[in-house]
Amino acid sequence: MPGRGRGVGCGIYSCAERTKDGGKPCRNRADCEHLCVTEKHLPIGGAAASGRCTAVKSSYGCDSQVDGGHIVGRVCVD
Repeated sequence: MPGRGRGVGCGIYSCAERTKDGGKPCRNRADCEHLCVTEKHLPIGGAAASGRCTAVKSSYGCDSQVDGGHIVGRVCVD
């Protein structure tokens, strides 16, 4: 499986599998191979939002996840 190395928490590098739909606009988790996220760091869960599908299958970093056209939570994994 093609992947790409990237820095993840605490300066560690890891290989993460690429998604086929990375960067595609989304409003629902089901629109994406992995996650639908927004770079808008809105403090309120439930705020209306659209996002983009993640480019790699990795949960590292801080992402506001989008589903049903709303932010459903912010997850930070180190």
